[in-house]
Amino acid sequence: MANAGYLFLSNELSVIEAVGEPAAEQADVRMLYKILNTGVESLYSLISHGEELLLNQVYTDGRFAPGTYELEQEFTSWTFEFPEAFILALSHIHADQVVDIAAQWVEIEDCPYGSESELVDLINSLRALAIRSAADQIRLFLRIEL
Repeated sequence: MANAGYLFLSNELSVIEAVGEPAAEQADVRMLYKILNTGVESLYSLISHGEELLLNQVYTDGRFAPGTYELEQEFTSWTFEFPEAFILALSHIHADQVVDIAAQWVEIEDCPYGSESELVDLINSLRALAIRSAADQIRLFLRIEL
């Protein structure tokens, strides 16, 4: 089961630490998908021919009580940053490859959607964000609301 995930571009740490959805004036090109970081990570493995790569967790709004394993505050969101290698791999996907990639991705167990058409939309959005991120040197993030 996937949760609401916001894809966004930003150079501002304040956006990462903001509670709730990033404000339109703070973050560029917000997109909402039902997705978890593990589902996106499986896409990297697919387009990089088996290499594995994890998104960098940069912020969580929950925390553990000092010196314990007990939650002091419940987690309600996590924010992950796409590593540069992932951004480059996404930005090098050609438009005519998207349908084939979606057909392969839908077969992977942690794929975020069960239909190729939804995956085509997600891949195209990720590709567009990655191209802009690489061109403008802007960081790409995924914020998951639990």
